[in-house]
Amino acid sequence: MRRLSRLHCNAVTDALQGEKVRPPQAGLILWNTFQRLSLTRTYHPAGPNALQPSEVEAYCRMMRLALEPRHISILMETDWTCPGSVPVF
Repeated sequence: MRRLSRLHCNAVTDALQGEKVRPPQAGLILWNTFQRLSLTRTYHPAGPNALQPSEVEAYCRMMRLALEPRHISILMETDWTCPGSVPVF
């Protein structure tokens, strides 16, 4: 799972630098989930707010998407790659 998390974070970094993004095939569902959640994020003067665990939970319930705790960890680590995002523990 560490490798998948690193690949997701690299994909976000590439996207922020304007490069072509190639999300990992093994984590395509997680990548799409991250993209959809990112569309709903709020912003503060210094940039984007971090995704909240409650937002992830609500999304998973609405979409009937059964993610395991390790998948949620990957989503949160991917979010921390975004500039200005502050991890929520």
